[in-house]
Amino acid sequence: MKYTKEDQLRKKIVELKAKKKEPTMAQLKKIVQRKVNEYVRLRDKKLPCISCGRRGVAIDAGHYVAQGSSGLLRYELDNLNGQCQKCNRFLHGNLIEYRIGLVKRIGILQVEWLEKHRHDIKKWTREELNEILSDTKELIRVINLSK
Repeated sequence: MKYTKEDQLRKKIVELKAKKKEPTMAQLKKIVQRKVNEYVRLRDKKLPCISCGRRGVAIDAGHYVAQGSSGLLRYELDNLNGQCQKCNRFLHGNLIEYRIGLVKRIGILQVEWLEKHRHDIKKWTREELNEILSDTKELIRVINLSK
């Protein structure tokens, strides 16, 4: 059977679409988390570590409420702040000092809201994750434009 050019083109389009698979939900969550972390590092680049106050050191995007504790707060920007690698990685978040710095930065009411929702479960949808990803990319673009 001989295929026409149009048939060959249609077949090629189908093959290309098949190859371009959407990421799994687990992969998409990781992609979104990396992008949100990138934004937090850019946003807090000139601020001191939320926990110890050190300046001029490499920073991580540290969670006040751990990712594993609350699905709801995983991408919540008030829950993510620039934190030196020592506090985040080696002092397990240095949470007592983190809380003190967080109250100064966002206020006691918002900190108490985070604490109240620390065990809330959230099942993210693909649409919600894609929206967070899109919004975060826009925030990063705005920061990069203002440099």
